[in-house]
Amino acid sequence: MVTTGSSISTATTVVRAFRIMRIVRLIRSQENIKIILDTLVNIIPSITNFITLMFLMIFIYAALGINLFGLTVHQDYITDKNNFEQIGVAVIFLFRCATGEDWNKIMHEYTIDVSSGMCIEDQDF
Repeated sequence: MVTTGSSISTATTVVRAFRIMRIVRLIRSQENIKIILDTLVNIIPSITNFITLMFLMIFIYAALGINLFGLTVHQDYITDKNNFEQIGVAVIFLFRCATGEDWNKIMHEYTIDVSSGMCIEDQDF
């Protein structure tokens, strides 16, 4: 009993390996691509420092947001997934605002008084 399924999968694996080797050969022959890849490898420690600093800043602002906006009523853009009720949700929510996705609509909803439908004039935050 001979199975051809395993030999076909082995053949596809070999073909994929040759394709990857072709890309590696192309990178070795192009000096500009080598310079770019070397630069990327050299700046990885700096990028990790920057990402760590950004996460720390977002975490601090998420903790502040929980204290200031944790009891806000849910509306159109302030929902179960976008609020300051839990730290994990707040971090994702702040990352979403930092990327610019509907941040102006979200900030507008935080200024609306739900009971009267009017803006809060004298905010203490």
